[in-house]
Amino acid sequence: MRVPDISALEHTRPAAPTFAEFAARWQASRVDVRESTAVQHRTALNRVLPVSGARPVDAIMTADVADLVARLAGEGKARESIRKSVTATAMVLDFAGITPNPARSIGCKCACRARIPARWSRPAPSTSRPWHGY
Repeated sequence: MRVPDISALEHTRPAAPTFAEFAARWQASRVDVRESTAVQHRTALNRVLPVSGARPVDAIMTADVADLVARLAGEGKARESIRKSVTATAMVLDFAGITPNPARSIGCKCACRARIPARWSRPAPSTSRPWHGY
């Protein structure tokens, strides 16, 4: 009597695509945007890919996005540049179907303000101008 080899029945889960692979797919799918928007997305993702590009897309956590924000702030990137990078990251993760989206749960507006040193933040506009607020 022959015993079947049950190892043939074992199914190994295929590795999840990397963030860089999904970013490329997402960019290719965005045929509805102007060229200037595509350039903005590409620029924002070029800041993210060195940090998260090789990681499996389903392994990116909120702490990784927070580390990205801290790293970009440490490199002296402007708050808006960081915000655009986190937003592009969130759109790629949405495209990949990652729920909950770690880049959306970070609350970028609050996180950017909280993590970027004050010397890089612009002061609030003055309300003492006579033409302001009419």
